[in-house]
Amino acid sequence: MLRKNLSAHKLAYYIWTIMVPLIIISGVFMTIGIAPFGNHNLLISDLSTQYLQFFAELRRELLHLSFPSYSFLISIGDSLVPIYSYYLLSPLNLIIVFFRPAQLPIAIDLIIWMKIILCSVSMSIFLGKKYQSYDFMGICGGLAYGLCGFVAMYFYDLMWLDALIWLPVMVYGLEKLFYRNKGGIYVIGLVAIILTNYYMGYIICVFAIIYFAYLMKQSQPIRQPFFQHIKAHSRKVSQFLWYSLISGMLAAVVLIPTVVAMLSTGKKDISLTNFLLKGTFGPSFAVNLGGGGNDFAGRLVHNPSLFTGSLFIIGAVAYFFSRKIKLRNKQAAGILLGSILIGMWLLPLNTFWHMMQQPAGFPFRMVFLFSFALIMVAYEGYLKGVFAERKVILWSAIGIGAALLIGYVTANLFQQKWIHLNFRFLN
Repeated sequence: MLRKNLSAHKLAYYIWTIMVPLIIISGVFMTIGIAPFGNHNLLISDLSTQYLQFFAELRRELLHLSFPSYSFLISIGDSLVPIYSYYLLSPLNLIIVFFRPAQLPIAIDLIIWMKIILCSVSMSIFLGKKYQSYDFMGICGGLAYGLCGFVAMYFYDLMWLDALIWLPVMVYGLEKLFYRNKGGIYVIGLVAIILTNYYMGYIICVFAIIYFAYLMKQSQPIRQPFFQHIKAHSRKVSQFLWYSLISGMLAAVVLIPTVVAMLSTGKKDISLTNFLLKGTFGPSFAVNLGGGGNDFAGRLVHNPSLFTGSLFIIGAVAYFFSRKIKLRNKQAAGILLGSILIGMWLLPLNTFWHMMQQPAGFPFRMVFLFSFALIMVAYEGYLKGVFAERKVILWSAIGIGAALLIGYVTANLFQQKWIHLNFRFLN
């Protein structure tokens, strides 16, 4: 009877995991009037200048079953492989064959709509599977992930959203590999990420190393030095490296021709100025702990889009001050979140994380990893009773409020400082 009740509870959880983001995301699209729920579309920035044209060509190739590796439609002629591997390998792109060329904006809107919902579903299922807890907070965690600051800022670069869908799968697989010596799900998740977008695949491969260090730290006995712990578990390290290598080899069908094509471009050039030892943002970044810290006008240059829902941000801060959380878990969470934050802030690490290049606009493309880790840590704290410690939650909320205030003041002062340096051309 208990097993039947548990199965019914899990089934209800999975149903609501789908229904809640479906209803909310659809409601957002209806409110804004985005097609097919309204008369507007999302053709802004790269979506209108690049994706629409690439999708039109992909639709033509799919309908004619012709996939050339070279095309004269690109400048005076160039390889199509990098375009396929960066923009077009998402399985959800197959939706475009059911729409006429004039209806492609509607198809693109639907693809974005589906991807945001799938991001939420994937995260909620991950939280349920990882912690064996199937409650409404897990659904809220998925929704916070699907609507995090990264998605709000970069949803129109829709090829990146596939990585957010597969990330929870890959991490769950990495945990199964670490604890149960089963690497199948890890390989499937990582290969899917690399195949759908090699750029995000590279970023998540770096994260996989950090997450493995997090798992090692979390399992470390209290009095055992960390490097001695790694040495004692060298088999786990070897397994991680081996299955990661297998994933890379399975994805080589895309990676090798892409690398060969990119070597003929400026991507192979490395600027030493991108490795100067300095920070990439100042105290004003704290405004992104609240909503509205960034907007479309500042999409090319802005602070990292950290916002992941106030509930989870406060819960993550409270995690580190709660007496209900073991010191070792706090240290492991500190490694996980701290590595991502420092990786965004320190320019050499930031450059390394962006494939040895500074991005031409749309910075901090790995910030969704911070949102993922923050939700996971906050949810773990919730399950361990952190939210029942009212004083800890209260002081955490006050701390976040103070950080927001400092961020707003700093951002305003910085903006005012540069207003006086604007050049004016007089007639």
